Amino acid sequence: MILQDRLSQIRKIVNKEIEKISKGTELYDAALHIIRSGGKRLRPFLAITTSELMGGSLEIALPAAVSLELLHNFTLIHDDIMDRDDFRHGVPTVHKMYGVPTAILSGDLLFAFVFKNIISSYADVLPPNRVSKIVEKLSEVSIQICEGAWMDMTMEGKKVVPEEIYLEMISKKTAALFEASTYCGAITATEDVKMVKNASSFGYLIGMAFQIVDDILGMVGDPKKTGKPVGSDLRNGKATIIVLHAYRNMSRKDALIVDRVFGKPSSEEDLREAVKIIERCGSISYAKEKAKFYIENAKAVLSEFDESPSRTILMELANFIHTRIY
Repeated sequence: MILQDRLSQIRKIVNKEIEKISKGTELYDAALHIIRSGGKRLRPFLAITTSELMGGSLEIALPAAVSLELLHNFTLIHDDIMDRDDFRHGVPTVHKMYGVPTAILSGDLLFAFVFKNIISSYADVLPPNRVSKIVEKLSEVSIQICEGAWMDMTMEGKKVVPEEIYLEMISKKTAALFEASTYCGAITATEDVKMVKNASSFGYLIGMAFQIVDDILGMVGDPKKTGKPVGSDLRNGKATIIVLHAYRNMSRKDALIVDRVFGKPSSEEDLREAVKIIERCGSISYAKEKAKFYIENAKAVLSEFDESPSRTILMELANFIHTRIY
């Protein structure tokens, strides 16, 4: 598969570049712990492939791609602390391995490198106004991620939340970084306003679909593939689009059964029964249709670009995200 080959190639290149920041101390080992444990590098992939789509290159987009991955991993370290998660990518989380104070500092270290890397790499390569736009976008998305994470935290355990609030939350927490990835990739290649806007829209739409698909997999995905138990988001009290739809549509009797599981320690039998109720409500199908809506719109935006190998690979990515739930 072309997509998987390209993802693998970019992952190796980005990983090698990130390793250059290491100083071999415990602080740096902690900062790079999650990166070294795995990950697809989707955000660097989007930045580099978008740049190529617009006449740029892997080389010109690489610093932006690296900074986006550093920013993503900074958020993961802090997310794991807030969620008290013990594992990520099958290995202990940073705070479990090195302690909370070191984990906080290692996340902050990655955040500082996000901007240092852009300034030092592009100072004599890109026009100053384009470097400023990348820095501004990375600053902007950092704010959005914090706002989205806070919304997600305050929504935890809630059964009645307007769907537009959920969509705003995932747009900030997840889609914003996808949008920043395609934006930054585009800026390394062009100043064409329309092209940059379309690239940003594609990233945003892909990001929205990605999170909804993740919600579906967190409810009914194969644990062997997702690394999550069936219904894990339900047990954790996550107010996903699936849970919100289900509570709007289930009977009071069914709601009492799901209440035994939502946000509470529960037996596997109760969890399976709750998931079946949610499926009967049509909530999984509803989420699949929402994901399909965003994917189809993303592909429509992408089709406005001239046909090229990069466009083909991005189309393949859109299809891959969608087919993960079938």
